[in-house]
Amino acid sequence: MDIINQNQDEVQVRLTVDEVVAISNGLNEALESLEEWEFHVRMGVTRSEAEGLLEAFRKSQHDSGWLRLVSSSGTKSLWPRLAW
Repeated sequence: MDIINQNQDEVQVRLTVDEVVAISNGLNEALESLEEWEFHVRMGVTRSEAEGLLEAFRKSQHDSGWLRLVSSSGTKSLWPRLAW
């Protein structure tokens, strides 16, 4: 993982395919194993935010171009899929 840019509100990173797979697998495991009441406490995000991130990673493995993520504040970030 390479940090490309960082400020108070967002971090832009470059990930390898293996890193995307690891993050996706970890999110999937958390979504499957954590109870609703403990999810936010242990993960630091809501279940819905984690599901959105996991879906973005899944789509990024099939689509070409840019990986687009939207934060809970609504700020849009565009990151090129440089490693793929």
